[in-house]
Amino acid sequence: MSNNNTISPIENTTSTSDLKKRFEKRKIIDEHNPVNYNDGETSLIFSSSQKEIELDTQFIEEATKTTYEYYSIEKETSKWVCNECNCNRPKKYSSKTSKSILDYHLKHDHEIITRKKKRNMSGLSKENSDKIDRNLLIFIIACCLPFILVEKILNNHVSINLKSSGIHEQKQVYVWGKAAISEYFWTHIIEGVVQRSNKYIWDEGVIQINSVKLVYFTGPALLPETAPKDIKDLVVILNGREEKKINASLKWLNSLLNKKLFPLLQNLGIIMLGNEQCNNSWLIDLCKQALKIKFVFIVYDINLSYPPYFYYQWPLGVATYRKFPLIKRNDVDLHSQRMYFCNFLGTIYIRYSWLPAETKETFELYHKILKQSDLTLCPVGFNSESYRIYEAMSYGSVPVIEDVMTHGQCSKDFSSDKHGAPFRLLKTYNAPVMYVHDWSELLSIIELESKMPHVEKVKRREAILRWYEKFRSKMRDVFLEVLSKRFK
Repeated sequence: MSNNNTISPIENTTSTSDLKKRFEKRKIIDEHNPVNYNDGETSLIFSSSQKEIELDTQFIEEATKTTYEYYSIEKETSKWVCNECNCNRPKKYSSKTSKSILDYHLKHDHEIITRKKKRNMSGLSKENSDKIDRNLLIFIIACCLPFILVEKILNNHVSINLKSSGIHEQKQVYVWGKAAISEYFWTHIIEGVVQRSNKYIWDEGVIQINSVKLVYFTGPALLPETAPKDIKDLVVILNGREEKKINASLKWLNSLLNKKLFPLLQNLGIIMLGNEQCNNSWLIDLCKQALKIKFVFIVYDINLSYPPYFYYQWPLGVATYRKFPLIKRNDVDLHSQRMYFCNFLGTIYIRYSWLPAETKETFELYHKILKQSDLTLCPVGFNSESYRIYEAMSYGSVPVIEDVMTHGQCSKDFSSDKHGAPFRLLKTYNAPVMYVHDWSELLSIIELESKMPHVEKVKRREAILRWYEKFRSKMRDVFLEVLSKRFK
């Protein structure tokens, strides 16, 4: 606000209410209270008592550059009439009205001063500006047209190739991990990379496999309330091992199947860490009612009474929650003599809390002994399958597995299983492991080991590593095949 440059009051023909209407686009003005307005160029004070307008120095300097070419004198009344007002009631001002008032009307009602200022700054006339715009447009079209045509040709070519080869267009599928086995799925089976946050709140990863783009999310911040709601295709990895975990999994599934919460969801797949006694009836009942659920992969031997081509078995894998890494075949020493014929070094748990009572030293010792053992003993626990089977194979150590069915629903209706139970997956894919039905057989196994030439042991290590590598690849292919068939 400025200075002492005051414009004389407008004549009675221009009332305060007329002033308000003139400037209502700029500011709503309270008739009873003075209102300040400042747009950086003009400062105004409206008051029903003052009936005057004050303009700052900057605007007055601009106004003096404007001529009267936009106004004409009305003969009957000798008033200034605005030629720019395209209406039946053009703006009229007294012949004594200040030039600044006339310019203010042009500036704010028609933006004439603003346009002139921009045009003068560019140093171009409208004709030259239009000419340059046309030339620029022609130049852009000439440059871009070849690229547009090439892109269109390539797109048509790719589309034809996809149709002729029977491959579907790219599909984006989200994978949400809410169980420890999700990391084994993503880093060991899919071999995706996880971008970890500093506080492990929300980790993510993306991988493109043929025509499928998998987008992976996991972490404590991933909840039904915070998860994205605009997804169409989703695979969720859950834990159904015990009652507390089952309740959390039910909350997730009920939320996902709620159309109000996830209105766009069309296809839902599940990878479930099942119950160790294979008591998964709660999940079976839910799937019968939910048409959006297209398939279920379950860890531990599943009952053969489950509908085929809907329920599939999934490997338990290694204990990624204990930070067991993905070990590449080339990182394993195949040729050195190993210190131990066999080992059994397990992890002690506080039952039902699943907290390993181990230290950094015992963790390193466990890995060291696996690396230095030709055989690793794998007795049954609450379930026949254990992490130790897959962890031993990661180092080329042969798992010696106790081939005994544990109690519970896992043993139901397995008499007709051609691959035998338990360990259907390992037997289906001919895993190079040793099975014992009684640990008294171990003595004869150790005796044979002592007589085996070192060269044969090296070949066996390499065979185990190659098999486990192909097994993970096969499970990835099975998952993607089921995904492509069931997610339409």
